[in-house]
Amino acid sequence: MGCGAGKEADKGAAEGQAAAKPSPKEEPESRARICIPKWEGNTDARAQGLAAQKAAYAWYYDTPGLPPAVREVPEMEATNYGDNSDARFRELVKEGLGVTCKLKASNAVAGLINKLSGHGRSFATFEEFFDCPGAVPCPEVAKRWREDATFADMRLNGINNGALTRCTSLPAGCAWDEGSAVGGHTVGSLMKAGRLYVCDYKFLEGIGCPADRFLDTPLAFFWKDDAGVLMPAAIQLEQVPTAPVFLPSDPETVWLAAKMKVSCADINSQSLKAHLWPCHFALEAIYVSMMQQVHVNHPVNQLLRPHFFFTVFMNDRGRAKLANPDGPMATAMSLGPDGVIGGLRKAAKEFKFDDLDVPQDIARRGVGPDVLPGSLWAADARKLWNVIEKYVSLMVGDFYQTDASVAEDPEVQAWLAVVRAPYEQSGAGIPSAPKVASRADLSAFITKVMYTATGAHAAVNNGQFATAGFVPAMPALFRLPAEKIRQDKPLSEADVAAACPDDDISFKQIRFLYVLSSTWSSDIKVGAYGPGFMKDRHDRSKASVIAAGFARDLEELSKDIQARNGRVAHPYLYLDPAQVLMSVQL
Repeated sequence: MGCGAGKEADKGAAEGQAAAKPSPKEEPESRARICIPKWEGNTDARAQGLAAQKAAYAWYYDTPGLPPAVREVPEMEATNYGDNSDARFRELVKEGLGVTCKLKASNAVAGLINKLSGHGRSFATFEEFFDCPGAVPCPEVAKRWREDATFADMRLNGINNGALTRCTSLPAGCAWDEGSAVGGHTVGSLMKAGRLYVCDYKFLEGIGCPADRFLDTPLAFFWKDDAGVLMPAAIQLEQVPTAPVFLPSDPETVWLAAKMKVSCADINSQSLKAHLWPCHFALEAIYVSMMQQVHVNHPVNQLLRPHFFFTVFMNDRGRAKLANPDGPMATAMSLGPDGVIGGLRKAAKEFKFDDLDVPQDIARRGVGPDVLPGSLWAADARKLWNVIEKYVSLMVGDFYQTDASVAEDPEVQAWLAVVRAPYEQSGAGIPSAPKVASRADLSAFITKVMYTATGAHAAVNNGQFATAGFVPAMPALFRLPAEKIRQDKPLSEADVAAACPDDDISFKQIRFLYVLSSTWSSDIKVGAYGPGFMKDRHDRSKASVIAAGFARDLEELSKDIQARNGRVAHPYLYLDPAQVLMSVQL
């Protein structure tokens, strides 16, 4: 219905434009099919087209406290760009089933060997999952996950790259004090020098989890050592002043168990606060608001729509699985079904739109490569952001000749008002979204949205299998209560391994992350706009030239990142534009 109505509106708009009689100065702009409302030649047809879009993208408020979704996936989204979305979804499911069969075949052989040899479960058991011919490859992190340097790097360049922040004062409930020693320094002196960092998982507090699972709220401290390398310094699993503080000097299994508890908290927090909420649900709400208020022939709509290819359809299919008691998030993570919904509500409540500003975020947290030389994610994120920001600014300058034309654009202003409006007023419920009164304002808003749909999602999604596909490196479910980790009574390694998920749940974690991290022949990479992109702008428009420049900038950045990756021991792959998708397609 939405797609057909849009075509009729396009036809009517074209006829109206042909009949309009603009001044010679305005003629190229007003005769363009893709134009802002100011230059629309057939306002009635445009209004009818918008009414059809609003009907097709009507809100459905299905879960209290969470943003709305579309009541029914519009035809335009279900067959976007000629791609059959149902067929693609079946392809994902089929791939997941294939991974499961291969993993189970591997594990059946490994289990028989262990049974015959009398060996119990160990960390090596998880490598045996991948031993069967034809099985997916074991992630490289399996070779080094126990190392402290790897544990720190997973916080700096892992899939939850927003958790690490410079520590300028010890958090409330911290059991450490400023006089504590770290590598020949004191905690106080490291803070003063800007060399102390923390991952604070207080976000998980109060979310809750099933009675047979454990979800901690750790404080994990790191320091920039004298060689400039980020290393772990201390771990506190409960945020109370009497909690034990675990150190690298503790018995090996004690320190290992504490690190695994942090990794479990990290992936549970990441899945909600860094991934699902901003990259899927917040973005979808912003996009649906746009489709309700901004005509498909508006250049801003044309600019952003490719960056939402497949997103609404995939979210629609995935949303039902979130709280499904048999779904992967409910069964394979500490959160459980209620924790997933409760955590998303909390993420929505705490969300600030400016958190999507990558350069500002990197500077605020003190994690740029100028401070931490090993911060490859931050280096690549800033470069990709700059390329996108340049592209968006040029495009917005092509759409609007003055700042006043942005402030006076009724469709864009209505869109942002709906984004900010609360759910009770049929809004998207993102009150921190800005008002836009100039080209710079609009460029900044679109840059945040476009980067989140491309780079931000790539950073939190594409490395999931490489980071957590070897389950002990980042167990999403770890059945070891904090009180059993004690310096005076070290656990055996078998005890720690036994706290990892059982075979069935491990299969789910591996399969789920492998499918989400995979690339597909139908994937569209960032900047790969079709030949018809912006084709119907007016003769003076430089939109096609700007898009071509964007593609060149992305290609140069890709070469730069690939050259850098060839010089480092552990490459960071996920923000290479050749690996970044145009939209949230998984």
